Amino acid sequence: MINDVLYRKWVHATTEQTILQLIVPNDWKQDILEMLHNDLQSGHLGIHKTTARVQNRFYWLGYKQVVMTHLQNCIVCNSRKRSSTRSKSKMKQYNVGAPLERVAMDLVGPFPLSYRGNRYVLVVSDYFTKWAEGYPLPEMKAHTVADSFIKKIICRFGIPRQIHTDQGGQFESKLFKEFCETLRIHKTRTTAFPQSDGLVERLNRSLEDIISKYVCKNQRLGRAATLGLNGISFI
Repeated sequence: MINDVLYRKWVHATTEQTILQLIVPNDWKQDILEMLHNDLQSGHLGIHKTTARVQNRFYWLGYKQVVMTHLQNCIVCNSRKRSSTRSKSKMKQYNVGAPLERVAMDLVGPFPLSYRGNRYVLVVSDYFTKWAEGYPLPEMKAHTVADSFIKKIICRFGIPRQIHTDQGGQFESKLFKEFCETLRIHKTRTTAFPQSDGLVERLNRSLEDIISKYVCKNQRLGRAATLGLNGISFI
């Protein structure tokens, strides 16, 4: 009991950190789930991450089952369910030792046209730090992608040693190859199975789901991309 508020002391099995969980009245349960799952900053993530969010702050008897039921009945999540029959190939792991040693670039979209005329998101992720950022674009031509990468990444963080992309036309274009050669960036690309790159595949799948669930209603692609990336990393 702290300031007349009842808490439960819980020790995290992995981190061994002691966490005070607020004991939740029945009337609060739905509001908490709306906040931790349905809110734009929460991103409609899956059962494991939503359960972890509840567990790190709140407690009520049977909360895991309540979370599962809430997600199973979520209209937005059900509308974005994917087929389980997908092409698979072995996931690759890349050993890197420093930030900007290897970064991945990919385009996600098209999405419904935003208020600012954007339909795509350029996603850039660092293999060492796992840090990712997304930038809305009106189209996905090579010069637009390169210009955004220079302004948003190189001018802020520096020039990466290696860029990894898929086989998209903008990344295979003469302009983009000359861009990499001029800055002495070693460029690599995926095989015929983009799913083989675990970092990019997981990030893009999650980001596309989160953005798609909100951009039709809010028409704010830039904000959806930013909050979507926050939602992926936040537990």
